[in-house]
Amino acid sequence: MKKLILYFFVVFSYVSCDESKTELFNRGVKELSKNNSIDLNLIDNVVLIPNEGCGGCITSATLFFAKNFDKYESNTIIIFTNVKDIKQLKVTLGKEFLERKNVLVDTEEFFVDSKISSIYPQILKLNNSKVVESEIFDINNFKMM
Repeated sequence: MKKLILYFFVVFSYVSCDESKTELFNRGVKELSKNNSIDLNLIDNVVLIPNEGCGGCITSATLFFAKNFDKYESNTIIIFTNVKDIKQLKVTLGKEFLERKNVLVDTEEFFVDSKISSIYPQILKLNNSKVVESEIFDINNFKMM
């Protein structure tokens, strides 16, 4: 019986100290928005675009926002994650696009934690400045928002 109680205590301690996926997303979004003077009260969506992974998925999401960002700029932040070469990203996307206020590069690597990183672009939905949902980004679903 004592072993069982000790076991549950150890497991509970480990789980309670472990940050959840939502907490990790919230911490990254909060820190990057604060560091870039973005008011999260105005933001509904955060799009995370990884540097590596599903090439077609990443290209589709990147091109979609490069062409349509004027429509979403007021309520969306785009964050490029796991970027190894910022100069190459500027060449690929264009310096002007990367210099937009709501387009960020996760140089502090908030979103490379194995619990939240993905090979696919992700969308984080915010409510009251907090991440309430995360899902794989799909252009057709995002256009409907």
